[in-house]
Amino acid sequence: MTHPTLVLPAGCEPSVGTAIDTEARLRHAPFEGYSMVSPDGINAVRDAVTLICEGVSIDAAASVANQLRAWAGATTFLFQIPGDAAPRKWRAPKWNRTPPDYGVTTLTITLEESFVP
Repeated sequence: MTHPTLVLPAGCEPSVGTAIDTEARLRHAPFEGYSMVSPDGINAVRDAVTLICEGVSIDAAASVANQLRAWAGATTFLFQIPGDAAPRKWRAPKWNRTPPDYGVTTLTITLEESFVP
């Protein structure tokens, strides 16, 4: 299956404060006096990242927001996080834009790693 690609507007470099959060889903099996822990499936480790792009033109931010709205948080797309060797599959369940100030805005996008084929 071919996935669309998220393209950020020109000049939109995620800010220095952007962090990649990694979460491991675990299964716990309690026994008498102890418990065993194991990964929950083959895709048990998932990344999430919040991209923050400051100083983006209102039109460029609206274009990205409209694309995310069309995907409605359910469409898996390709995006390469700065520093990654290759694009990965993501979903965007949440995004926002600040009120415009002197013709620019801040665009914030929450990405969650997707493992769909």
